[in-house]
Amino acid sequence: MTKFLVWKISPNIPPIPLEVSEKWRTLDDVSESLPGGAYTTFRTYEGFKVLNFTDHTTRLERTAQLSGQPVILNIDKLRADLHEIIHAVPFTEKRLRVTLDLENDPGTVYIAVEELVTPPLSAYQQGVKVITRRLERSNPQAKVTTFISTAAMIRSEIPLDVNEVIMVDGMDHLLEGLSSNFFVVFRRQLWTAGEGVLLGGTRKVVLEITKLLEIPIRLEAQHLTDVTNFEEAFITSVSRSVLPVTQINDHVLGDGKVGSITRQIMLAFENRVKHEAELI
Repeated sequence: MTKFLVWKISPNIPPIPLEVSEKWRTLDDVSESLPGGAYTTFRTYEGFKVLNFTDHTTRLERTAQLSGQPVILNIDKLRADLHEIIHAVPFTEKRLRVTLDLENDPGTVYIAVEELVTPPLSAYQQGVKVITRRLERSNPQAKVTTFISTAAMIRSEIPLDVNEVIMVDGMDHLLEGLSSNFFVVFRRQLWTAGEGVLLGGTRKVVLEITKLLEIPIRLEAQHLTDVTNFEEAFITSVSRSVLPVTQINDHVLGDGKVGSITRQIMLAFENRVKHEAELI
């Protein structure tokens, strides 16, 4: 079965399928072969549903604006083209990356689709290990494809038992993962960086859930030297949803088990998807 399927979308033209390269091993490989620009990644639920679709299109336009190439998307056409593509691919659940060309032909859109692969159930039951690296995005508010190759290079060097790399700034603040947002439970409060990070869509949902659950939230980055005091941690992304972290570098958090606050948020996120994911 073909691992990737890619379409080019232009104004007033139906989606055009592109030739798939045998050299593509990951969705990042696909992105690196396309013109540079803004991108957003999301997944399907129940085959044909998407969570917060409007947020993704807003992110594309915002990144284009921050990159000095303002583009207004035809949302109705994009939605219709995505509907056609999602129903045409053979995968049960899909991971989609929408790239807005800001380099060759600003306004042209590319849609790459692969079969969705999520962490195993054991990762959600036992938590995962992350490590830290000193790295920051040059423009945290803009989700541009230039960062993809940097992240891919770092990811290729990490041990197999590590799920994610958490970026640390020059002041030793824990910012975000290469492809995720990072949350810490400390003194029964939930902490996550409020600036200097990409404001992911799953992160936004988690912040809304946290408010509803009346869990105290601090939009501040925790310090690397305080890792030994963290009670819980988790990362969020499209493919991971809410994934517990039980080890940071060589330190095991708490008793090494998934904490109660993380479990509350995981369950609430599942319920949110069940009730709010919309047909595309």
